[in-house]
Amino acid sequence: MADIVDRAFLLLHELFRLVPLPYAVIGGFAGNVWGVGRATLDIDLLVGGRRSQFDTLISLGAERGLQPQDQFLELNPLLRGLMVRCRLENLHVDFLRPRDAHDRNVLRRRRRETFAGHVLWVSAPEDLILMKLKVGRDRDFDDAIRVVERNRVSLNRSYLLRWAGKLRIVDELDYVLGLPSQAD
Repeated sequence: MADIVDRAFLLLHELFRLVPLPYAVIGGFAGNVWGVGRATLDIDLLVGGRRSQFDTLISLGAERGLQPQDQFLELNPLLRGLMVRCRLENLHVDFLRPRDAHDRNVLRRRRRETFAGHVLWVSAPEDLILMKLKVGRDRDFDDAIRVVERNRVSLNRSYLLRWAGKLRIVDELDYVLGLPSQAD
């Protein structure tokens, strides 16, 4: 699996060199950067820029072996225009467009980090926590808790609380921070 991940990151580096769009690795791989250490079978990327640039990026990826999985959108029609799932052998690479003001802010706050020998733009730990809470699956809560545990001292709590309020996920944030719920 490591070989295909290395090849995927090399290909992504080439694509973003050709189409210089702001991006941030989010999801499981970003969690690994911030200390979660969970195996994942996909690379999730939040990609900014204009829609035409995004489409060019996807087309160039397809020419280089990243095969768009059109059947994914047939099964998930509400994601049309917001996400493109591609496949490189047995690895999914998901390209997501920003959905809200927080997603756009993720791209402004992204950080350049090294992971497995690759220099990548990665969502800040606070933004990864918020994104995990927005999705709200059990494993996302577990990931958010682990990111909090590994980065507790350096987290910007005022940023987290401000965005949790805007996103209406204050109780979820309180839970992962280990605080009593404000609803009580």
